[in-house]
Amino acid sequence: MVTPVVGRPLTQVALSEARRNWPFVFGFAFTTGLIIKLSTSLDPKEAQKSPFINPNAHRYGLGTLLSRGFTIV
Repeated sequence: MVTPVVGRPLTQVALSEARRNWPFVFGFAFTTGLIIKLSTSLDPKEAQKSPFINPNAHRYGLGTLLSRGFTIV
């Protein structure tokens, strides 16, 4: 149960919120660190091959899927 913030010292509010939200903060920090590590270890040659960095290299766009007989329902 969460008690109201009004009338409570800021330190108590911060401590109770930190106890409640630590999994979110840890997950966000871990995911951010992983993305930074993977993106900094990418070679420029590998980056040119990537469809995420080079948007013109996508092989399966909407037009390609529709022209091959796939339909959107």
